[in-house]
Amino acid sequence: MRNLIGITIALIFFTACKKDDDSTSNKSASKNSYFPLKIGNYWVYENYEIDANGTETKTSQIDMITIERDTIINGNKYYVLEGTQYPLSSKEWKTLEFLRDSSGYIVDNDGRIHFSKNNFTDVLLDSEDDSVYIITYQMEELVDPITVSAGQFEVLNYRGTYTSDYFPDDESPRYIDNYYAKGVGKILYSWFYVSQPTIYEKRLVSYYVE
Repeated sequence: MRNLIGITIALIFFTACKKDDDSTSNKSASKNSYFPLKIGNYWVYENYEIDANGTETKTSQIDMITIERDTIINGNKYYVLEGTQYPLSSKEWKTLEFLRDSSGYIVDNDGRIHFSKNNFTDVLLDSEDDSVYIITYQMEELVDPITVSAGQFEVLNYRGTYTSDYFPDDESPRYIDNYYAKGVGKILYSWFYVSQPTIYEKRLVSYYVE
């Protein structure tokens, strides 16, 4: 009986130590990741509209992206990011992304690269629409930090360069910026409709990552 009690205590102690080790490992991985992917993490953004003259207008709309689950696709575990995307209402459209970290690259379930922490040379993604436009994405390392409501951050930019010959009055190239901060995730990103000059920009207000 004493031996059984001793073994039980030893197993409990080992399990507790193992959990602590895993927790420490996960926290270290999140701290060094430019996009911490873990169930329970979330990001809250405020929205700005920027017109052709560069005038910014802050809207009353708030977007939130959460990770509430993961899933297995083709043998790989992906985290499911869900949320809203102004100016589209939540009833019309919600974000739904399946992402994983693959040796410093953030990739989706179709194999498209959304970020790299060390490849600043290659085009990571080409996006086009029947020769109407083309967007090429590359990484760039910024010298100056970016300030948003959530704080000031050193960032890497996953930048998309948009060009088009289809819209004669369209100013080309245009840029889509996605700023990532280590241990936080995406702190600012922009997008636009190809037929309109307005740029929509999302800036991080608050977040929770583990």
